[in-house]
Amino acid sequence: MIKEVIIEKGQTLYELSVQHYGSVEGLFLLMNDNNISSVNHSLQVGDKLKIKSEAIDQSIVDYYTKNSIVVNSGFNTPIITGVTRAFSSGFSTGFS
Repeated sequence: MIKEVIIEKGQTLYELSVQHYGSVEGLFLLMNDNNISSVNHSLQVGDKLKIKSEAIDQSIVDYYTKNSIVVNSGFNTPIITGVTRAFSSGFSTGFS
């Protein structure tokens, strides 16, 4: 069964792979199913992607579906003044 997904603001290929394949490993299936050649492919709101392959972990896909969860961090959008995020552009991964 082929499913079509319409991209929402802030979604990334990584998030879509977890949402629809149940694993980040699904990234490569998603790319293959949609003739995408780069993991850095920029998604635009309203773009349509096809989900052709079987889920890697159906229990995760079922959990998101059952609980109406959309995996979307919004991190592929610019930082907006006044909006708090878990990790801002000034976040440091170093230790003091």
